[in-house]
Order: sequence, then structure tokens, then C-alpha cells
Amino acid sequence: MQMIKNDLCIFDKNKKCNDCNECDVCDLNPSKKCDNCGKCLEMEGYDIRAVKIDEVFENDQDMNENEQINNIHEQANEILSYDDEFWDYIDDISELKDLVESGEEMQGKLVEQYPGLLIYKNT
Repeated sequence: MQMIKNDLCIFDKNKKCNDCNECDVCDLNPSKKCDNCGKCLEMEGYDIRAVKIDEVFENDQDMNENEQINNIHEQANEILSYDDEFWDYIDDISELKDLVESGEEMQGKLVEQYPGLLIYKNT
């Protein structure tokens, strides 16, 4: 199983990864490639069964798809929050609420297009 590489070296955070593959070497047997068995963690006192795994990426494509989905969700949330700024509700505007409730001055000019959506006809 190929490990996903970071942009920075895990041994020197000031250095970019140069694909030396030192991070893929097994800590217990330097001639072996790490297979994520977790035995080295157990030797240091960590209970590997207690490690919570959020996600597993099979390949770079899965990771890219996940990033794209997250970006789409962020954009949608941004648009939805932006959209709410342009709506004024009848209950929020006291004068309009009074006019709608009285109905005297608005006869024929205020049409309920959909339930709760009133349109003012300026004719």
C-alpha cells in the first residue's frame, strides 16, 4: 500500500518533500517498507485499537474528490448565507405588516403570488 505524501517532509518541517521515501521505512526493520501494522506504536505504549480513523483514502483520486465535495459545500453555505441578507420579511417591516393586515390601501395592488410571497403591482 502506497502512503499518501505530504507537501512537507515529516522529518524537517522547513523542507519540501523530495520523495526520498525515508518516511516509508519500517521503524522495527529498516530493510522493510512500512505496512502500517502499528507494532512500533504498541512498543511505545500506544493502544492502536484506540486510534480513531476518520477517513481512508485508497488513492489520490479519492482524496481529490473529497476535497472537491468539501469545496462545493463551502461555496453553497457561503451563497446561502449571502442570499439571506437580501430578504426582508413582512414581520420585520412594521409599516408593511400594518398595511397588509389592514388591506385598505393595498386592494388590488398587493397580490399573493405564492403562500407568503406578496408582490406589489405598481399600475
